Amino acid sequence: DGGGKKQSSSSKKRKTFERDNTDSSPRKKNHLNSIEGLTISQREKRAMELLATHLEECGGERSQSNNFRCKVIQRPGGRYDSVFFSVENKRFKSMVDVARFLNLADDRPGSGGGSRTNSRGSSRGQKDSEKKKLKRELDKLLKLHTKAIK
Repeated sequence: DGGGKKQSSSSKKRKTFERDNTDSSPRKKNHLNSIEGLTISQREKRAMELLATHLEECGGERSQSNNFRCKVIQRPGGRYDSVFFSVENKRFKSMVDVARFLNLADDRPGSGGGSRTNSRGSSRGQKDSEKKKLKRELDKLLKLHTKAIK
């Protein structure tokens, strides 16, 4: 038993190490380099610009971002979180949440928006979450089936 645990933890370490050293996403690296060394107020301004662009991509208008403000918080590990607030002080953890609030996007699993997201082309993360959801559903059905035949 103890040997299996060691192998799984070392394989996790290997996966993490391989993930850190891959050059598969140059856009992400450029993004990280472009924001390195920015002050919190500069990060907040940049987040607002990105929000305006995101709302526009979702079918809204850039001006809709004027109804929100952004607060950037540095976490203990050195990472930064952007939090958006509406005029009514409603808190949003992401740009996607803001777009949902404005009825521009509805990408939540099980919300009936699946055909719409598939017509746009699903990202890898969306496909993975859909696979997980289907696997859970299949496991549930198999469990019910085995109970029924006993």
